[in-house]
Amino acid sequence: IADILRQRKDGLTALLVYSGDAFTVTPLTADVATIENQLNALETSIMPSSGNNTAAAIKLAVQLLQQGAQQQGDIFLITDGVGEQDPDDLIKLVGQYKLSVLGVGTEQGAPVTLARGGFLKDSAGNIVLSSLPVGQLKSLAKSGQGVYQQVTLNDDDINALVAGLNKASAADSKQQSSGVIEQWQDQGIWLLWLLLPLAALSFGKGFLSLALLLVLPLPQTSYAVSWQDLWLNKNQQAQQAFQHEEFEQAAELFESAKWKAAAQYKAGQYQQAADSLKGIDTADAYYNRGNALAKAGQLEAALDAYQQALTRNPNNEDAAINLKKVEEALNQQKDQQQQDNNQKKGDQKSDKPSDESQQEKQQGEQQQNEQSQNEQSQNEQSQNEQSQNEQSQNEQEEQADTSEESTAQAEPESSERGSDEQKEQAVQSAVSEEQKQANEQWLKRIKDDPAGLLKRKFKYQYGQRRQQQ
Repeated sequence: IADILRQRKDGLTALLVYSGDAFTVTPLTADVATIENQLNALETSIMPSSGNNTAAAIKLAVQLLQQGAQQQGDIFLITDGVGEQDPDDLIKLVGQYKLSVLGVGTEQGAPVTLARGGFLKDSAGNIVLSSLPVGQLKSLAKSGQGVYQQVTLNDDDINALVAGLNKASAADSKQQSSGVIEQWQDQGIWLLWLLLPLAALSFGKGFLSLALLLVLPLPQTSYAVSWQDLWLNKNQQAQQAFQHEEFEQAAELFESAKWKAAAQYKAGQYQQAADSLKGIDTADAYYNRGNALAKAGQLEAALDAYQQALTRNPNNEDAAINLKKVEEALNQQKDQQQQDNNQKKGDQKSDKPSDESQQEKQQGEQQQNEQSQNEQSQNEQSQNEQSQNEQSQNEQEEQADTSEESTAQAEPESSERGSDEQKEQAVQSAVSEEQKQANEQWLKRIKDDPAGLLKRKFKYQYGQRRQQQ
């Protein structure tokens, strides 16, 4: 498909996929880069049902061409067979359009390899051999006035298909050129005869000036229009900017809230994307809003958004997975906060014994002082004046000692408090850095998978069709 798109130069192109039913991946568009961006998301698991409903695929292709007012068009069917469907019935569905077929496989057949390993088996446990019905597909392409090619390792198959398409375009242009040919003839010179009377009357003073004033139109209000506004509307300009990965410009131009949010999400404006999706009551909108809030670090709001998405669509597997991851991240944050609180409490408890020891030490000193004072009072009667002087001197020395001791004790206490504050700040900064790294690692695990969007889209459309049937 990518090779076909690279050689597809002009015209509109759409991409459809089918199994038990057919679905539109990309509607008719002139920008093949839009289709190329979707190719990586195409895998068997996105289909809601298994099967080989070629009739549904052709019917949907014709419907897209008719909706695009395309009177002519080519349908490329890339398949390994149409099963038990009648080729004549398929041709009736094609109508006035052309059908070309690219056969994938070989006539000898080969086992079908599964993505998880091994080969596809039938209900009896036998390996299924998928062989290509070349004759049936050739007949189908011939009846559809198209080209049949079998897939090759080189570009011969693609060149043959695109050459047939280009040949048809050349034939159409030739058929149009065989009719009436438009040729411009410059006859404006004859209008000069109408200006001769005015030229003759111009010799009258001021007459020609008055005539020119009457011919000039009245002034009107002018509007500034950019060059792109002449050819593209705002949404088309925004889509073009989005495809060129100019997401900020696309976000400013998009009028659709969903597309604006998608551009803001790609631009890293996660909070703005969540605000753009606010008020849209759909499962996909809540899911995308949850992703944006999670990227913005608002885990609790993201948790609520995922829950709202699952309420509206309980089968949304991606929302359930991201919901579980957000819950794990919130639990980690709570555990981390609890550890921080316990650590702070432990630091406070460790400070209390030092204070108690200091108090006990001071109480012991006071008791010693009281005891010495009692002894001194008992010996006052037998002591003379000299001993009293010595006692006063000793008391002064003891007071000086106690003051020096108290100052010596105050200095380590203040230094210990300063060191504790520094340690606490260092612990908090280390914890916040670790939490930041953990959040970044968790955010990287949220997958941005376009295949999941296609899978939910196809499943929803499949359910709607079954209800209508």
